[in-house]
Amino acid sequence: MRKAATVRQAANEGKQAAAFGRAVYLLRIKASLSQEELALESGVARSYIGVLERGEKEPCLGVIFRLAKALDASLLDIFGLTEQLYKDGFKPSSRNARVR
Repeated sequence: MRKAATVRQAANEGKQAAAFGRAVYLLRIKASLSQEELALESGVARSYIGVLERGEKEPCLGVIFRLAKALDASLLDIFGLTEQLYKDGFKPSSRNARVR
């Protein structure tokens, strides 16, 4: 029983990371920034931005603050869009979500 809960939790965390990554991607596109430009503005490695956008890792709070500042977005913007994507059943492979 405990193992099944752990597997579900890991799956949910993967969906959360994917939704967060998609939110960063959409906000980056809205800001007309390339990954490299976002990296320079935020001080976060370009390769790590790619990892985040693909939902492969979850960033620490300091990175989220730096991304928000570079994207000219509030934390509420980032987390609100992340929540919207997560609740709407965002699938990492879909590219049809839009910033509202």
